[in-house]
Amino acid sequence: MVQVVLVVAIANLCLGYGLAIYLHDLRRPRERARTIDTSPRAEDSPEQPAGPPGSAAAPVAAAAARQVDEIPHEWLETLEGVAQSNSFAAAGLRVFKLDVARYRAELEEIDYDIRQCAESPAPEKLRRCVARLSLVNEPWLLCQREAATNLQTLHDKAPPFGGLAKRLDYALMLQAAQIETTAGNLRRLGPSPDPRACCGPLVNEVAKLIELCHLLRDRIQESLVAVLRHEDRLSALSPGALTDSLTRLYNRFALQQTLDEWQRHSGAKKHPASLGIVDLDNLRKINEAHGPLVGDRLIGAVAQVIQELTRRSRSVDRAFRFSGGSMALLVPDADPQQATAALERVRQAVEGFTFELAHQQIPARVSCAVIELAASETVDALLVRLLATLRAAKTAGRNRTFFDAGQGAVQASTAPLAIPSRTFRLDIDLAPVIQGVAPLRVHPVPTA
Repeated sequence: MVQVVLVVAIANLCLGYGLAIYLHDLRRPRERARTIDTSPRAEDSPEQPAGPPGSAAAPVAAAAARQVDEIPHEWLETLEGVAQSNSFAAAGLRVFKLDVARYRAELEEIDYDIRQCAESPAPEKLRRCVARLSLVNEPWLLCQREAATNLQTLHDKAPPFGGLAKRLDYALMLQAAQIETTAGNLRRLGPSPDPRACCGPLVNEVAKLIELCHLLRDRIQESLVAVLRHEDRLSALSPGALTDSLTRLYNRFALQQTLDEWQRHSGAKKHPASLGIVDLDNLRKINEAHGPLVGDRLIGAVAQVIQELTRRSRSVDRAFRFSGGSMALLVPDADPQQATAALERVRQAVEGFTFELAHQQIPARVSCAVIELAASETVDALLVRLLATLRAAKTAGRNRTFFDAGQGAVQASTAPLAIPSRTFRLDIDLAPVIQGVAPLRVHPVPTA
């Protein structure tokens, strides 16, 4: 009897020690900066061999996706420097340090394994997927709840931090609620889930969790931008901290920095300027149908289309990844009607191009919006108006462009453009992943 008690005690001690290490690892700040790829672009270099979906590349690519989604260490270091003087930064610091990228990468690997079980039913493998999903979710839920404890005290704080605290806290609450719902659904599967009946619902559960990771990531970035802007620290960030690793575009920090700079000098400008946004339609459905890694590659492909078309037209000054599948474009010396031509070229190109995964076409479409930058509006008000114009395009049926010249959102009327056809392969590219580089490339393939 004594031996049994001793064995149980040692097992509990080991389990507690392992859980403590895992929790600590989830909370710790990132210890390395994101690697920015400076290698030649895919269209300028020979094609690398690509692994098909369902190959061993997918789990490796999920690890690379963690690099893509990580918050650069430099951002957190800068934030820690202002936490003593900024109560929102101090209260939110533990949330900002949550390793959302690692949690998302683990969910992506589970998603990949479940999809494999759907193709080749393997009850034991599916049981391990269910167990691993619980093992990943439980400590993450403890971490994010512990990190969020101080946010609710800031809900009534003066703008902009009161609203930011509410939005950030709401994202955490939604995620926590979904994790609890998923836990209940997993318990109902029983000890031996049937792959034929359970894989579809399990993929949907993981897709919801990944989508809420994206929401939390975007809310964290929004909050970091607001804090560093309020403390006048955006200009101190290095060029590497202003680049989005997935798309190679400028990031949300660079957009805020650019708009602030424009507003400071808007009085001296004699010509109008416009701001546009390109947003992937039905990205959530694509992620659910093909997995989030394919969604990432599609975002990268659309960003590549934007870079190529705007580089040729020279009408767009800069392109930025705004959030998720949204990219913003700054169009100088152009009113909204003139800037619409650049956005329409992108929209029609995406509609006409072929995005292919293992010889299966992915139906990619984008909605676009354009507004004129008004010197009388704050940057926050400009972004609100831009997103309202985008919502009008989505509500009208998606895959269209709306503009707002100051009298509300209006649909653009543009004739079809002559754009050469192209094919983009979204297959997993194993070569850059093995080299430890963050890019998730797509290969444009000329169409005969």
